[in-house]
Amino acid sequence: NTVPAATENDVLGEPPTLHSCHPGRSESCPKHQPGPRTVRRIPGDGTEIDQPCRSHERDLRIQHMEHLRLAVGLMALLSVAAFFLTVRLFRRASPVLLDLVAVMVLALIGVYLRTVWGQLWVVNWIPLPSVIVLSNWFPIFLAILSAVLWLRMAARPFLRRAPIQLALLVSAACSVLYVIPRSPPACRNEWIEPEFPVTFRICRQTSDPPVTCSAAAAATLLAALGIDANEAEMARLCLTRGGTTWLGMYHGLSIKLMGTGLKAKFFEGTLAQLAALSADRPVLLCCELSETIAAMVPEYREADGWIPGVSHTVVCFGEKNGTFFIGDPSQPSLERWDHRRMIDLWTGTGLTIAPLSDKSPVAPRGVR
Repeated sequence: NTVPAATENDVLGEPPTLHSCHPGRSESCPKHQPGPRTVRRIPGDGTEIDQPCRSHERDLRIQHMEHLRLAVGLMALLSVAAFFLTVRLFRRASPVLLDLVAVMVLALIGVYLRTVWGQLWVVNWIPLPSVIVLSNWFPIFLAILSAVLWLRMAARPFLRRAPIQLALLVSAACSVLYVIPRSPPACRNEWIEPEFPVTFRICRQTSDPPVTCSAAAAATLLAALGIDANEAEMARLCLTRGGTTWLGMYHGLSIKLMGTGLKAKFFEGTLAQLAALSADRPVLLCCELSETIAAMVPEYREADGWIPGVSHTVVCFGEKNGTFFIGDPSQPSLERWDHRRMIDLWTGTGLTIAPLSDKSPVAPRGVR
């Protein structure tokens, strides 16, 4: 029951037919050269030509890397500034004070790791596509620590101090470059056709090993908005390596939504709030099977393939009569979750798509 995305006989439910270069418009792109792509047949709306263009896809790749390069450059600049500012402030400090500052920096790194590192709520503070780099404060902390150690070892020869400085520099660089994989995992392009009462297709997770659930879920969400996307493209834009971080997925969605009048937005709430929100548009959900629930309900692991302690991304299309309709990229068909299953698996957080203004388009309702 899977078909290749975007063939001449594709039948979607009720999503709008938006041009991939100019969402909200169905005419050809006046700026770019159209590529040889697809015809989509929309029930009750005739046939619309969807012509994603090669130039636009190239532009997306350029924007994707430009945002990351600018963010890396900014973090490097801030780190250098933090080093010299620390040297200037503490150049006359006593060894005891320098030791105290070093301990405080190490404590801050521990607090940062526990409360900020990789947390999705950070996008409320830094609502930029490159938040995955800009919220990585290891280089700044390590620059401050490096400056303290440089002053603390001032009496030693340069060659004795240099190895420690070099080690800290390499650690700072690795902490930034680690989130930018050189190549995403290989993916096929498989979709599940709409299943009543949901009107949207579901992108399958096809990588081996299966690490692209977030990329496939993001492609499903974008397709519901009428924006052309697939698993392989989103794996690249979401910076998927051995999995996809939530900040990586935010990056991919933000890049794809540029110029659409829409934005990705952090969501945290109750089941009732999720039901109300998903009545307007699909929502990406962060799910995880805890060890406790896995022991109480072994069917999650044995029958459905959930791995305790491993995060998983699904799409919530809406709720009807107490049942949530879920697009799980790892499953062969539409899922129906009751409240008990939602409580067991959903972490209470996710990403939704919100308009930049009242005039921006929104996704149509997905449950009939």
